Amino acid sequence: SIAKVPTGAASSALAYARGKGLFAKKDLAGAKAALAQVDVQSEYGHQSRYLAALIAMKEATPASKPLAEGETPPPVPPSRYTAAIDLFVKVTQLPPDTGDHRRVIDMAWLAIGRLFYETDQYSQAVNAYNHIDRSSSEFGTMLYELSWVYVKLGDIERAQRALEVLAIAEPNST
Repeated sequence: SIAKVPTGAASSALAYARGKGLFAKKDLAGAKAALAQVDVQSEYGHQSRYLAALIAMKEATPASKPLAEGETPPPVPPSRYTAAIDLFVKVTQLPPDTGDHRRVIDMAWLAIGRLFYETDQYSQAVNAYNHIDRSSSEFGTMLYELSWVYVKLGDIERAQRALEVLAIAEPNST
């Protein structure tokens, strides 16, 4: 039985795998409970905290009806994703001690930027995106998304500059 699984790294790995599987099955409560069993110091600590933040984001996102052609979606209240953003911020505070962990931290910064963008908090989105280093595998994605933030802010010059850097940093990017 799973109750007989030893504690430590093995149990964290199994709890993470279980949480990830339950998340895929859309059992958010079960996934959250499983992920809470993962030791933050384990190899899967960063990933489990990131997934827990994704769950908080999904829980805060209401089901939406399809929009009619030309209809604009209603504005998202700035407070909708506060809990998810807080959880993503906690991921960014974990040590960047491996390449995989650094990538998870960068993905958390991307998520924070996206949630601020969704809630029309553009200066906070810019701040989040600016945490992603040029050496990150997420740098190109960040530049693309950052350019859209600048468009929303009406700063076309900065948007163009971000896209120019993207064209140089990732010349094969679509």
